Amino acid sequence: MMRRFVMVLIVLSISLMANEAADIIKKVDQNVRGKNVYMKLSMSISAMGHTRTMKMESWAEGTKKNFTKITYPPKDRGITFLSLNNQMWQYVPKIERIIKIPSS
Repeated sequence: MMRRFVMVLIVLSISLMANEAADIIKKVDQNVRGKNVYMKLSMSISAMGHTRTMKMESWAEGTKKNFTKITYPPKDRGITFLSLNNQMWQYVPKIERIIKIPSS
């Protein structure tokens, strides 16, 4: 009987710790993200001894709405991405087309 009681206490405490950890992570994410976010990003991609740099600006409202625009390099400048909920689109200025990106 005592063993069972101890096991139940252990299982409950592990469950509570998991919920507590998830709440902490959620609060940290909310503090870092905020409701509205503007970011200027720089990304370097290295492969086979060659490095390519991309720069972009991104605006977000919560986690459901996001707009990203590539600003560098010049050949990619103007390519934009829009995501609303689970849908995503890409605009490619060179071909003047909007491409819907299928969700996976």
